[in-house]
Amino acid sequence: MVLYARTVFKYLTPILRPGDSVALDEPPGGEIGVPLTARGRISVKFQKRLALPLRLRSRRFDVLHIVDSDYSAAIPEGKLQRSVVTCHDLMPMLQQESGVWGGLSLAGRLFFRQSMRKMARCACVLSVSRFSRDCILKYTDTPENRILVVYEGVDHHRFRPGAEDDPIREAFRRQHGLTGKRVVLHIGAGVWYKNVETVLHVMRELINRGCSDAVLLKIGRFSPEQEALCARLGLQDRVVLLPKVTDEETVLAYQASDLLLWPSLYEGFGICVLEAMACATPVVCSNGGSLPEVAGDAGVVHDPQDVPGLAASCLQVLEDQAFANTLRDKGLARAAGFRRENTVATYYSAYTRVNDGCA
Repeated sequence: MVLYARTVFKYLTPILRPGDSVALDEPPGGEIGVPLTARGRISVKFQKRLALPLRLRSRRFDVLHIVDSDYSAAIPEGKLQRSVVTCHDLMPMLQQESGVWGGLSLAGRLFFRQSMRKMARCACVLSVSRFSRDCILKYTDTPENRILVVYEGVDHHRFRPGAEDDPIREAFRRQHGLTGKRVVLHIGAGVWYKNVETVLHVMRELINRGCSDAVLLKIGRFSPEQEALCARLGLQDRVVLLPKVTDEETVLAYQASDLLLWPSLYEGFGICVLEAMACATPVVCSNGGSLPEVAGDAGVVHDPQDVPGLAASCLQVLEDQAFANTLRDKGLARAAGFRRENTVATYYSAYTRVNDGCA
């Protein structure tokens, strides 16, 4: 969310009309990608539940944009009608519906529910997909006429196809032992809804079907249970694990991979699908949450638990060059319609409407 806020700020600044200005409220030490140690988690909770609410009480603004709905509880009561909130997903509610709260403490649950109550009273809620809009309507009291669906955009300056003989990409493949391999990419943490277990079972199925040179390039961490499953499936030597990468390495990972496999149970949006498409990487994904909205007909979509189907589609991408090229062409065309400039311009229009309504 730190990166997301910085991105909105970056794209908003050049399009401001005379007399308008924007400020980024960011606490000191807002580093990206720092592992959340016990001390780090305490710091995040302190910022979310105490420091931010206190800062917002004293700040003067015409419109406040909370870029993560989890922080909506911090909005002062008197400033709700001057506030815009982006809701990326309501994963805690989806997880609760599945029977678990995912480790949230009682205080965490109370804070989340308070955030949802305050979000429902804000002037405008920006939903990143129709799926997330439907979740907002189902799980909160937000009036439908205050919800605006605004799809995420891709930074096409960064996410783009690599040249056929790009030495930087080839150096990335050599560095991580990917040369001569067919590379299946997965990006994401080992949390429940990313469905990493299915990724591992699909890899086992690919190998069983004769794809002996397939490797999984995994950006993110495995949970202990996923590490154990990887061992049981005999995949230890078939996984290249990169727990943390730079922005530049993320782009190289897309460009160096033969396909993105993303069988999430739910996604509020699913930016990785678009990033892969913008890099001309074929996509095999699930129909979880918003993914069919995002992928359209440019990706191969399956039920998230359909291991045989997912494996068959991955195998077709890896072995049928014409099919893979068709997905690349469709993906590039699909991603071209999702631009960050357009997303932020729509945000700016929403800010203006909220401000005019309070004038």
